[in-house]
Amino acid sequence: MKWTESRLRWYLEAGKRSEYPQVFIKRIKPYLRKEDILLDIGSGPGLFSRELASSVKKIYNLEPAPLPRKHLEKIAENCRKIEVISGFWPQELPGLIVDVTISAFSGAVVMADRESLLKIVDKTRRYIFLIAPAGPKDFGAGLENATPPLPYEHTEAFLKELNLKFHTELVSFDFGQPVADMEEATAFLAQQLRISHRRAREHAARIARPDGNGLYLPNPRQSALIRIDID
Repeated sequence: MKWTESRLRWYLEAGKRSEYPQVFIKRIKPYLRKEDILLDIGSGPGLFSRELASSVKKIYNLEPAPLPRKHLEKIAENCRKIEVISGFWPQELPGLIVDVTISAFSGAVVMADRESLLKIVDKTRRYIFLIAPAGPKDFGAGLENATPPLPYEHTEAFLKELNLKFHTELVSFDFGQPVADMEEATAFLAQQLRISHRRAREHAARIARPDGNGLYLPNPRQSALIRIDID
């Protein structure tokens, strides 16, 4: 994802109003301990860290993009449990060992690469949680043809090859977008789906629903939550 000021603002609003990331956090929390050290690879602006900080001792957030990283750094100023690391996985983490690792939608270079998975395992004592798409994520526009193998299936193939113990749950949830009006809905969908403003406006008219003083663009999705158990 290429972060811009508008995309960051939209993402943060979606994190407040949609089912993401809470739908995954409630599945991860039961595995955490107060004394745990956690690593979030590709943390973005820290949707997971803000919710999980009270459940663990420390959270390291690795994020290469300046905009979301600066947002998370402001949060870290008031929460000593959160530490932000600038850089790409795994160059900036020599010697770091954690109890639990999380990586959500961080792409094949992290989650569907044999060497990357081995490095994550080497750094993690107890559990690894990976979240990957398992279906279209295009606000119902019909632009994506989710044919196998899907991203999470590549990850599963490597995990089987490495003889690692894991469990996959397919989770259905809404990761929709609140907007002020049809003008903002059009601008958002045009940028998010990379379609013309005319098509974006037509699609917004089909799916937008009233939400308080604004509108909400539902985005039904399915993603795989893969839990790797480290013996």
